[in-house]
Amino acid sequence: AGNLYIVDFEILEGISANCTDPQTVQYLAAPICLLYKGVQNKILPIAIQLGQNPDKNPIFLPTDGQYDWLLAKIWVRSADFQYHQNVTHLLRTHLITEVFAIAMFRQLPAVHPVFKLLIPHIRFTIAINTKAREQLICEHGIFDKANATGGGGHVQLIQKATKDLTFRSLCFPDAIKSRGVDSEEDLPTYFYRDDGYKVWDATKSFVSDVVSIYYNSDERVREDEEIQAFVKDACSFGMQDFDHCEQRARFRSFNKEKQEKRRKTGGREWMFCCGNRKIKVLDCMSEAESESSSDRSGDGSIRNAPESRRMALH
Repeated sequence: AGNLYIVDFEILEGISANCTDPQTVQYLAAPICLLYKGVQNKILPIAIQLGQNPDKNPIFLPTDGQYDWLLAKIWVRSADFQYHQNVTHLLRTHLITEVFAIAMFRQLPAVHPVFKLLIPHIRFTIAINTKAREQLICEHGIFDKANATGGGGHVQLIQKATKDLTFRSLCFPDAIKSRGVDSEEDLPTYFYRDDGYKVWDATKSFVSDVVSIYYNSDERVREDEEIQAFVKDACSFGMQDFDHCEQRARFRSFNKEKQEKRRKTGGREWMFCCGNRKIKVLDCMSEAESESSSDRSGDGSIRNAPESRRMALH
């Protein structure tokens, strides 16, 4: 917070660069970028280190040669592209939403109010994710051909990001606060945060209103086996491959905590938990729209977001 911000791509350290084509060697970096907010509230980079080890990676400054500084910034944008497309976009929107979509189709009948609440937003989630697996992230797919994380690096990156994935991190206000960019006074021109809060508040209000209509008593919640099966399916079966990062255990702990609260305070506490889960699903869809809409205008230009680097750092 304040005037200094740091962007650390430590997560890219150790990720294998794309080597599917021996004739086209590709490279990855795990840079650290220091940002400064000036008097006009513009945030600009003031120092860049292109690797995690300071002994092996010099710090680039704006006072360095014009092209040295430009190249350092290009490396940062390339790293940001890898994180954005693999973690922010693919993992935290498409794949996480799919967990709840599958649980919904398995456990909730089409006449269930929660099904009707979710279906407009996740109707095509499984279909588009299937296409992504067939054409985008598959062997010899677009990632393998064009991205520095292709050839298996994207899988390593997603697995690594999953280790730090928590249910609360999917909540927009908590995610913004954890990054230290929640203060409008310190950061008055962060439009992603401001617009995101509007979407979050509208979604929360809408979901809460719908939930209150159908679940106006604790007994109604306790007797709804379908909604509880939906939540159990998402946590137990949707997270069954998360054992390598103990994420499944975290979700189990989350469920136990909520069940304990239900015993103490009644079923409505559990319904609020379910309501929050629906908010998370809808938030993922809103996030997906914000991430996808920038692909063409922003990431569609190689100058803005180089998806690969073809020469080594040194």
